[in-house]
Amino acid sequence: MNNKFRNNNRNQQNNYTYILGNKKIGEISFISSERERYNSFSNKVNEKINTLKVDSLVLLLSKFIPLYYQENQNSISLDTKIKNSFFYSIIDYFNRNQELINAIKNKEKHMKEIIENLMNQDFILLLNENENVFETSSRLIVGLGSHHILETSLTLDHINGIPFIPSSSIKGSLRALYFQNFLYMLINHINPENTQKLLTDFLKKLQDIFYDSLLFEHINLQNIFNNLFFNQFLNKNELEDIKKYLIKVFLLFGTQDFKGLLIFLDSYPVDTLILDIDIINTHYSEYYTKKDRIPGDWEEPKPIFFLTVAKKNKFKFNILFDSYRAKKITNCLKANDKDCEIVLPKELKDIIRDTLLEILNNDFRDLKKEITEMIRILLKDVGIGAKTRLSYGTFK
Repeated sequence: MNNKFRNNNRNQQNNYTYILGNKKIGEISFISSERERYNSFSNKVNEKINTLKVDSLVLLLSKFIPLYYQENQNSISLDTKIKNSFFYSIIDYFNRNQELINAIKNKEKHMKEIIENLMNQDFILLLNENENVFETSSRLIVGLGSHHILETSLTLDHINGIPFIPSSSIKGSLRALYFQNFLYMLINHINPENTQKLLTDFLKKLQDIFYDSLLFEHINLQNIFNNLFFNQFLNKNELEDIKKYLIKVFLLFGTQDFKGLLIFLDSYPVDTLILDIDIINTHYSEYYTKKDRIPGDWEEPKPIFFLTVAKKNKFKFNILFDSYRAKKITNCLKANDKDCEIVLPKELKDIIRDTLLEILNNDFRDLKKEITEMIRILLKDVGIGAKTRLSYGTFK
């Protein structure tokens, strides 16, 4: 009897109203049973998007959020299942949208013009044309944690709505890979008998050296490292290798007192773009959000759906080197020019000059080879963006 009542209730026809951003422009009303409510919504929202001709994904996700409107209660709310239907409607619309494909091709032309302009100013393109395009081998999500009414977000070009990888993400991820190499250089000098707290303090101090040092201050690595719980002193060759490595990273990526010589450009899709939906399934939401609750199987999971870039999407990566400033600094150091861009302590002049000369040597072949290999390791083995520990953001 109760089951029959519930089924009749689900089949009862009701009037549903959803507002896409603006009641005058984006209102959707339909009569449907509770059982068919979400299918009806999907059909109506597809019709509405096509009618409005919203060709920008960023506009749709920022100005046309579907809110359930209950006139008798004068209230609006965001329904999780409706959000899911909305995402599928977006995918259905944009994965076959010619305007988005045209926008991607126009952006590719624009990026090519930017690169040509930079190269005319003595910037050197470090990744060759046949080595700078990578294809996603897993889902890609950049900007997942940014504030958004839909709980999750996706980094989009604010003009044409194309998902992209910001240059800051590429630079930060690549620099973190260089930091890992820095740790590998020191791993043999860590005393394994130290406590966890000492090792944590040690790592924190190494991070401070790597990320917060000033290039043009005296880097007294011998004293710094001897006080960081090493089980033996660094010999002279090891110390010089570490100094050279740090100076090179500081020159390439920059410090608080020096603009880095590498220029990173935003990475955009090539040719086309396919979107996909993924899910974060929160099992014990009350345990995490309320006090005095224990996790239990009686709680219903609360799935959070979010947009991603699907597998098999190609992205182009562009990294350039400022050869004009590098040559200018090198010449200043050679001539001891007082009008140089920078003033250096005596003990740093030789090592910075020699490092720059190594970079400038052989028509930048060594630097091109190094950056190409590092970006390949980053994208294929580490990943970029959010959830990389779960194999997101990897390329091939």
